[in-house]
Amino acid sequence: ELTGLDNEDAAAALPRHIGLCYDVCHAAVEYEDPAGSIAALRAAGIPVHKLQLSAALRVPSMGPEQRSALASFNEPTYLHQVIRRTSKGMVFHVDLPEALALGAETDGEEWRVHFHVPVFIDTLGAFSSTRDFLEEILALHKADPISPHLEIETYTWDVLPAQMRSATMDKDIQREIRWVQEQLT
Repeated sequence: ELTGLDNEDAAAALPRHIGLCYDVCHAAVEYEDPAGSIAALRAAGIPVHKLQLSAALRVPSMGPEQRSALASFNEPTYLHQVIRRTSKGMVFHVDLPEALALGAETDGEEWRVHFHVPVFIDTLGAFSSTRDFLEEILALHKADPISPHLEIETYTWDVLPAQMRSATMDKDIQREIRWVQEQLT
């Protein structure tokens, strides 16, 4: 009513102004299917106004070495949600310490941890990142653009374990931008 548009014109205008921010890191942590999730949004007519590009921690099979390595990511600044894939389904934890406290009972499970890591790094020693998910989203975007706005999300630089900081923050951010550009060319 405030716009003065009739229902048909309002319905046509709405997707230009209201849309979704597709957070690639969160989608990966939630074990979404990259192509399937984008296809479902398109089929529902939900526009993606921004692709938020980042990668999370992925532990394909939890064990003592992985638990020990994950401990270096246990920091109090942010919540680092964990989703464990168990034989009984998905189990959600609000923060990493809660999941790590379970110890050996989680051995063999896949974990995804919402802790942003540089997109240009795939292997993180005892585990990896969800960069493959991001690569698939960027390939989909390259073939058929998903959004006019791409944002590389890098807010955890200050809390990354020291061994993951390869240079100064500005150099690492430049590496992230170059890596994304390479995926799109």
